[in-house]
Amino acid sequence: MPSTNRKPLTWFGLESCRWVFILQRIPPIILGIWTLVHLADRPSKASWLSALPRTALESSIAAEYQGDRADHSKIDLRALKDPTVLYLAKNSPAVATNVA
Repeated sequence: MPSTNRKPLTWFGLESCRWVFILQRIPPIILGIWTLVHLADRPSKASWLSALPRTALESSIAAEYQGDRADHSKIDLRALKDPTVLYLAKNSPAVATNVA
């Protein structure tokens, strides 16, 4: 009968399965840091855009921002009368807790 009393493989004091989790997290961390450093957050800062698309995007964003500021003063509760919204609101807690 084979012995099942094997010691787990360890590297630097951690078991091998923990190293798998550590190594899986390295590429997303590197990609996230690269994205924060190299990706432009505004069209005006994007060096790969030519002048015409850059100005068009900036004016579109500015127009949306001005439109959003004007619309926030009103409260619209029509969505609360929608049967689909009511159904999802009723069933979401049950699905999240596996009661359904």
